[in-house]
Amino acid sequence: MLKDLVIACFLAGLLAGCGYSESLYFLAATKTDYGLAVYPSSLYRLGPDKRLSLVRVVSPGSYYVQECEGEIISVLYPNITPTQISIVHMADPTRADDVVIHSESLIVLDWFDSLGLVTNGGPVDQFLGLTKGPELDSKIDLEKVALSLTSLPSRVSPGSPQDFTHLYTMGMAGGPSNDFMLFGYREGNNLLFRTGRAGSKGVPIDTLPESFRIPENKEDIGILAANPSYLILGNYYIQQDSKSKDDVTHLFILDRTKGAWKELQIPGGTSRMRLFGSWLAVIQQWPRHAPGMPGPPWEPLHLYPDPGRAKERGIGSANLPDVRLAYSSGAARDSKIPGILELDNIQDGRRITIKTNQEDSEILLATAAGVVLYRVNDTIFEAHIQGSALVNRTTIAKDTDVPEVHWAFTGPSPPADAANEP
Repeated sequence: MLKDLVIACFLAGLLAGCGYSESLYFLAATKTDYGLAVYPSSLYRLGPDKRLSLVRVVSPGSYYVQECEGEIISVLYPNITPTQISIVHMADPTRADDVVIHSESLIVLDWFDSLGLVTNGGPVDQFLGLTKGPELDSKIDLEKVALSLTSLPSRVSPGSPQDFTHLYTMGMAGGPSNDFMLFGYREGNNLLFRTGRAGSKGVPIDTLPESFRIPENKEDIGILAANPSYLILGNYYIQQDSKSKDDVTHLFILDRTKGAWKELQIPGGTSRMRLFGSWLAVIQQWPRHAPGMPGPPWEPLHLYPDPGRAKERGIGSANLPDVRLAYSSGAARDSKIPGILELDNIQDGRRITIKTNQEDSEILLATAAGVVLYRVNDTIFEAHIQGSALVNRTTIAKDTDVPEVHWAFTGPSPPADAANEP
């Protein structure tokens, strides 16, 4: 009994080095951008028998989800025209916190418009681009939503483009939905982020070195991660590595604490990435090409499904999506996903590859202490970084709603549990 308690505590508090006061939490959410299907977003704890234990329903659906590492996860809903933000505070996960956005305009969230978190190591704000019409020349208003708990009379206020100087993004989560992506553009030696439609004047968020080759002046470039410590830019145009002739994503990484740039090539021309500290978590993806072009074929008929498709949930319900259908019409429609995950340390150059042979797999968390959580379909594994390898892999969760889990963090255990702990 004592042994089971010690193991359970280790799994629940492994990321924070705690005693008996921390729990491991998972957020399960299915982003349904423009579709009619809606699925609840749910917060779970790691429960007994490697099952998920429901803490609370965070929102009745999700249109867009963003995370600020160690601070908050925000869920914007409902889909199509979102009007509310539900916030998960990692320091107080059981607390429900919902902010209503009162506006006669529509909220527009795509790479042409304003979106994103802003923080400089302090309070976290979310910016939304609002417009009264979908036309490209429609005026966009910025709204700022205070996500951190505050004593302000209102948590919704007019936003200033200058606040985007401290743009924050961890990158793209996994799952079958194509995630939103931020883009900046170059103007001389400045990197700017637009706070309006394409063609509008942007706000400088950093300086590019004179030797910077990509992009050309006025051209766009992907902002894959941005925080007070790092800025990661990605050339997402399909390109070929001269040695392997394979599609690659070319990254330009700025260590803001040192003012030093480096370059890194990631396998796959459409790979998804998310930054945890100094570890860049990658889902390798390869662009599908039109008939007659080299590389994986674009296949609207889904004749060549990616590895693991047959193991995925093939029947949807009111609360859970059909994962197979979601992949075939989502991320796997335009990209080949072979089931290969990767951890790249952008400080020391270590690269760790995890072969899952499952398209529905992703890295959920990588900590400074070397603990890694990753998901393969309906199972979550824990492993530890040792040099350039993962060791001591253990199954910590297997459950029905695990395929919808794309975020993991540690936080205080609920009061009822804490009271029963020794």
